[in-house]
Amino acid sequence: MLKKTTKRFISTVMIITMVTLMIPFAAFADETTRGGNAGSNTDSTTAWDGTTAETTWYDTNSNSYTISTAAQLAGLAQLVNGGNTFNGKTIILGADIDLGGQEWTPIGTSGKPFSGTFDGNKKTISNLAINKPSKNDVGLFGYTTSGEIKDFTLNNASVTGYLDVGAIAGTPYTSKYTNINVTG
Repeated sequence: MLKKTTKRFISTVMIITMVTLMIPFAAFADETTRGGNAGSNTDSTTAWDGTTAETTWYDTNSNSYTISTAAQLAGLAQLVNGGNTFNGKTIILGADIDLGGQEWTPIGTSGKPFSGTFDGNKKTISNLAINKPSKNDVGLFGYTTSGEIKDFTLNNASVTGYLDVGAIAGTPYTSKYTNINVTG
């Protein structure tokens, strides 16, 4: 039990340290460049309405899925939080996604974690907003275990929670996180 508690404590300290180090940089973000970077197709994406969750992309016979809209990403959260861990499956981001500053429900909980591979495919997820001051495991991903999250940029995130809070993941328990950038 001490080992699990120690790992959780170390994870929490690392997340708090990362968030603390990012705060000064957020103060220098230029609002006028949102979506206007050369080579970015953020301008062509439509901001999420905050309610639509699309799961029609999910087929139980497949091991790899490409999602390209905020509604499909919200559908991933709905499927995982409903009990589908996506263990052994890969989610590939097919386009930049704008969450529109709408209240986001984290992907995965401590009882129903995300355990697959999320390959951001060098895309950008923008305008993540979570305001759950009494909730634990808060972030784009709430709780992950035995999976991998990789290769994307999270731009312009505002995340508030109680314990185990981070822009990318609240609790990245035994998951691998690589090549992720947080900007704005």
